[in-house]
Amino acid sequence: NVANSNGRAYLLQSARELQGRASTAGKPVVHDALLKHIPLESILKRMTLLLNPADNIGTHTTVKFVFPDEKKTFHVTIRNGIAEVAQDGPLPGTPAPVATLVLDSMVWRKIVTKAMSPVEALTAGHIKVEGSWVAFLDFMRRFRSSSGA
Repeated sequence: NVANSNGRAYLLQSARELQGRASTAGKPVVHDALLKHIPLESILKRMTLLLNPADNIGTHTTVKFVFPDEKKTFHVTIRNGIAEVAQDGPLPGTPAPVATLVLDSMVWRKIVTKAMSPVEALTAGHIKVEGSWVAFLDFMRRFRSSSGA
């Protein structure tokens, strides 16, 4: 007899796995009503924590994000293994952006929560790119996903 609900859940899941009837958790759905309350500043500053520093030693590149609906502009720069975010204008010594993305803030929120892929947003016309789309994708691959992968 297991009195603890976590213990019961573990035993039930283990039994289902042994029987080949284990269910996997579905992809969580983040509703727009919640997404709109996440500040852009928080989302972009989180990128500084997700950079793979060892893989970016010697890297010096910038992507500019323009969000017309919120009248905000950000420069995200990788500078020798460190990611930095500057709002409104670039920090001194920031290289010219390899890409400038002009997009609605909700589109960016959906991209970072994986509710929409960057390619899906681009092909649907939700993103305007000035500069290199390939350079933007290369820039983004330098960051770990928020799931730790």
